[in-house]
Amino acid sequence: MQFIKSAFIALALFSTIGGTTASTKSNTDIQSGTVYICTGPKARKYHSSPNCRGLNRCSGSIKSLSVSAAKSKGFTPCRICYR
Repeated sequence: MQFIKSAFIALALFSTIGGTTASTKSNTDIQSGTVYICTGPKARKYHSSPNCRGLNRCSGSIKSLSVSAAKSKGFTPCRICYR
């Protein structure tokens, strides 16, 4: 029984450490990239590509900027691009 507990704890610790490292790298990569936003009055999402179908109904123009700039303007990730 003790072996099973130890194995479970080791597995949980390993997956937590691995998951944190992977997500941190992913967030760092995303933070330094260029994203695309719609300049329309109702737009609230940023996109990884200007060809994302989430931008199909953009009532303004499509503008590129950094992720940090998009976040500072209140934009959040598109659920299509960033699944």
